[in-house]
Amino acid sequence: MEIKQHQEGTETLKQCMNNYHSIFENAIESIVVWDDDYHILKANPSTSSCFGYSFEELSKMQINQLETGEEAQEIPERVKSVLEHGQAVYETVLQHKNKTNIHVAVSLSRITWDDREAFCSIYHHIAKTKQDNELLNESEARFRAITDSTKDAIIMMDENGLISLWNPAAEKLFGYTDSDVRGKNLHTLLAPSRYHQQYAKAFRKFQQTGEGNAINSTLDLQACHRDGHEISIELSLSSLHVLDTWHTIGIVRDITERKIAEEKLRESEERFRALHDASFGGIAIHDQGVIIDCNQGLSEITGYSRDELIGMDGLRLIAPNWRSMVKEKIRLGHEATYDVEGLRKDGSTYPLSIRGSNIPYKGHEVRVTEFRDITERRQVEEERKRLEDQLMQVQKMEAIGTLAGGVAHDFNNILSAILGNVDLARNLTPTTSPVAKLLDKALTAIQRATLLVSQILAFSRQEDTKRQLLRVSPIIEEAIKLLRPLLPSTIDIIQQVEDDTETILADPTQIHQILMNLCTNAFHVMELSGGTLTISLKSTELSSEDLQQHPIMNHGRFVIITVGDTGPGIAPEVRERIFDPYFTTKEVGKGTGMGLAIVHGIVKSYDGFITVESELGEGTRFHIHLPAVEQTAPSLEVEEHTVTGGNERILLVDDEEIVADMSRSMLEHLGYKVTVFTNSVEAFSVFQQAPLLFDVVITDQTMPAMTGFELAQRMLTIRPDMPIIICTGYSKTLSEEKAQALGIRGFAMKPLAIKDISTLIRKVLDG
Repeated sequence: MEIKQHQEGTETLKQCMNNYHSIFENAIESIVVWDDDYHILKANPSTSSCFGYSFEELSKMQINQLETGEEAQEIPERVKSVLEHGQAVYETVLQHKNKTNIHVAVSLSRITWDDREAFCSIYHHIAKTKQDNELLNESEARFRAITDSTKDAIIMMDENGLISLWNPAAEKLFGYTDSDVRGKNLHTLLAPSRYHQQYAKAFRKFQQTGEGNAINSTLDLQACHRDGHEISIELSLSSLHVLDTWHTIGIVRDITERKIAEEKLRESEERFRALHDASFGGIAIHDQGVIIDCNQGLSEITGYSRDELIGMDGLRLIAPNWRSMVKEKIRLGHEATYDVEGLRKDGSTYPLSIRGSNIPYKGHEVRVTEFRDITERRQVEEERKRLEDQLMQVQKMEAIGTLAGGVAHDFNNILSAILGNVDLARNLTPTTSPVAKLLDKALTAIQRATLLVSQILAFSRQEDTKRQLLRVSPIIEEAIKLLRPLLPSTIDIIQQVEDDTETILADPTQIHQILMNLCTNAFHVMELSGGTLTISLKSTELSSEDLQQHPIMNHGRFVIITVGDTGPGIAPEVRERIFDPYFTTKEVGKGTGMGLAIVHGIVKSYDGFITVESELGEGTRFHIHLPAVEQTAPSLEVEEHTVTGGNERILLVDDEEIVADMSRSMLEHLGYKVTVFTNSVEAFSVFQQAPLLFDVVITDQTMPAMTGFELAQRMLTIRPDMPIIICTGYSKTLSEEKAQALGIRGFAMKPLAIKDISTLIRKVLDG
């Protein structure tokens, strides 16, 4: 039974093969089977008779050799269509062996041939005969079968632009049935009204020539659905010339979702580009070190255009000596900000801050780098550092000044005791005694110590000075007269003094001290090599811009004293310390290091400032700037002092017992009757009980429990006419002017010699 069934099946298959072979061999249409490489595998007899080639010739040919040159170029697209849709139907022109053209309709499909994939082309001759028309109808039926089964909307328009073919996919896409649209104008039915006139004009041209911009190309358009909403479509148009008229075939795809996705992508890219270009600083995207995108900020920073930057190696934007470090940072994926030197297009370098990170891009990693030009930030930092250094210098000088003031106070008390006792001993010693000479030397040493304390107080701005209106030029003349005999012949003095310089408010002794200190320093640096000492004086107007380095100064007129030398100059590291007390580069015995500190203190006390110009090997120039005043300087009078005593009763108050004992001895030597207290509270208690018992009160200022000023105030409350003298080593709160304003008749700075105290007592008693 099974053998019989097998035999029957074999017979059936053989019969089918015979039938197929009979159809293939006897078919009127030309049938050609060919492979992927376009080689013809099989052709039926109709093909040989139709095209004039023998079977042997056809077996050695390729399918594109049957078509004319232009039509042959379309074969790859047709193959692509078959691979996508399974079948393609089209018209083309084939070429006979004798070079004549043959118009045919082609049905191209994919088949299996000898167990491998192949293509089958069926060529139908287009003719006007009835038989040809019947064949054409059959071809149209096959074409309809293809159009009905495809997923793409297929629309055909006749020579009048009216719809003649509308497949099911078109019904689904646009909402209209075949009966709704057949015989209607396509663009008035589907195109948005804003495009009607444009499409009508294009179709009129197509009717005449069969040509148009849209033919044989793919367009993205907007179309209208039956319910009124717009949809995005992709339209491929081709022309068909039938019976001397032009027809149009369109294949339509719905790309609404793709358009929405593209629009979102475009908006995203626009937002990214807006942020990209609006970013503060430059941004670059690198792929393997090459810039593939950048913003306008990077162009502005580097001087390159965006076109120049894209495609450039990003390391070219970094100064050469920094590139190895940047490469290592990139290799490690470093993401923190770091500073390097950037390189502009013009070759200039600038401080640059960089921050980079790796991000995924098209399946691999790229690096995004942010560039910031930090030139302005560096300038701000440098200015802040300069101001901080200035502030630290001011604070240091103030701290040293405070310390110096305290030291001077204690030292003055010691000097007061020494000076008083030595001065008293000298007055009690005959001039012819050998002891007198020793005491004179001691007094000279004490005077030098007193001057040193005065310098310390000037540096600390705590010395009570006698300021007056004066011109500086006479003081310069006097200083030069003193200097000439001291300087060797190898040092020349040049004087450049303007006659009409304005006046200043200052102590002439301190101005003289400034000149002598600066000139002495200049002499020391030129002592061995010789040179030129220049002293100049001028007045000038300084604006706020001129005083930027000295923001606490007020703009206006200034008198400028300049002392310059042609010595070796000052090294930068030394220049920063030249105003520090006791700092010196001189040999032992050549100076204490207080000279410039004293000068600095005096100038600051006058609300002035000092600038220094110095280069190694080119000398040094000190410029003293002192505020000018618009008043005339009075002439100076020298006051003579003589030692005069008396027999009045003196109340002496000083908390330092050694000073109190010395002062009593000195006053008693002058003939006065002295009552001494080392406690200001006890002294006030005694005065309160008997205010008329004393003729004059001499009190120290700095004392515990009750200061000399407080003691004087209380005594004057009881007895307003009481002559009171206050003595102090230094005081921040009390000055001679303030003391006099409160009724205190005398004010003296310690230490005091006998002639000084005697003169002051007679002044407050007899004045």
